[in-house]
Amino acid sequence: MTTGVAESDYQAARMLRALSRVVDAKANRNGLRPYHIDALRFFAEHEATQRTTAGFAKAHHLSPGRASTLISQLVEQGYLRMDSNGPEDAWMSVTAQGERALQVDPLIALAAAMADLPESRREAFQAGLQDLCKRVGEAR
Repeated sequence: MTTGVAESDYQAARMLRALSRVVDAKANRNGLRPYHIDALRFFAEHEATQRTTAGFAKAHHLSPGRASTLISQLVEQGYLRMDSNGPEDAWMSVTAQGERALQVDPLIALAAAMADLPESRREAFQAGLQDLCKRVGEAR
């Protein structure tokens, strides 16, 4: 290979990409894109004060416009709804339909598969992924 990357490392990168595609394909089965599932997961897991467009945008490194578009799509499709205690106190909540979509979240299967790994392999894999995310993120 002319990139200066060892063939075994390139193979590992391709396997990681293949795993990503499998997870993304499972997310698409329920009609949602992976980023929609990520958004639902955010709104299901955070406190009401954080479940805002601004909170979501900040947590996912999105522009406010992009975050608003994603949220609007999920509201229109019935996965999210807006709740409020008044005009200045509003937040998003996951609907029953959104909860059902999260029950088939592809990360559940991935997490279960990881849990089946021996602890030493799981810890090494997690540490390696954290390091890779940091290195790839810095390479931008």
